[in-house]
Amino acid sequence: INEGATIVQKNSGTTGGNSVFAAVGGKGVINIKGGTITSDKFGVHTMTTGTPVINISGGTITAPVALKSSTNGGNGELATINVTGGTINGTLETYTENGKIVVSGGTFSNAVEEKYCAEGYVPAQNADGTYGVEHNPAYGKVAQVGNEYYATLQAAFDAVKDGETITLIDNVTVSVATAAYNDGTYIDGVRYTGDKSFTVDFNGKTVTDDGCVNDYLIYINNKGEKASEITFTNGTIVSKNGCWSAVCVNSSAATQNVVLNLNGMNITNSNDAEYSGNPVVRVRNLATVNVNDKTVITS
Repeated sequence: INEGATIVQKNSGTTGGNSVFAAVGGKGVINIKGGTITSDKFGVHTMTTGTPVINISGGTITAPVALKSSTNGGNGELATINVTGGTINGTLETYTENGKIVVSGGTFSNAVEEKYCAEGYVPAQNADGTYGVEHNPAYGKVAQVGNEYYATLQAAFDAVKDGETITLIDNVTVSVATAAYNDGTYIDGVRYTGDKSFTVDFNGKTVTDDGCVNDYLIYINNKGEKASEITFTNGTIVSKNGCWSAVCVNSSAATQNVVLNLNGMNITNSNDAEYSGNPVVRVRNLATVNVNDKTVITS
């Protein structure tokens, strides 16, 4: 259906009223690129056995229920309406669990429910009072500093400034590919080597590794020009078997002292008998670790 086409459905009664009905052999595909579709009941509707698909990239669809997706099929059959553009005036509806509406674009008269947003998108309201979706800046990220989001905890450590807070928004698993330091002999998971004072709010999340780390899962090393104080709060750190320590804190010189506060943390070094003597939290040189507020350290 292209620009210039017009489809009008009137007097639909109680059972009819589908302007566009994707049911071509149960596996039909309809592409709506433009034109105008108007109905007094359903605008665009998928309903059949099979796996019908309607792709909407343009045009205007106006109906009480503008988009409706459902199928009578079983065995995982799924009817799908994909919306990447166009104007949708009316509500969205999935009649059965086998109906799916996926929105990554377009303009809507009603707010788009989160369940209809494509992966990586969230509902949005436009300046003119209409609705749509927008890219979720937190999608695929694990940490946030202010209004910025980061795909790795290491990237957040590299970016954090004095007085800021790193907030975890997902669990973190360090692998060889994401390890901060890997010279083939020693592998550290996440490293901070500056002199900033900041907080890491674990936000109930867990930092661990996939078994690749054999040195320190989280290594705090003040190599800067001033003393610093760092706080870990409200989360879990679990190093896997073979890791020397879950956390290591080091000061390089007397003028570069670092204090690590552990508030409400659960820290475990999951080593077998061969590594059972390794410290869970290692404190080197003039560093200080304060264990506070229901923190539990387990070897």
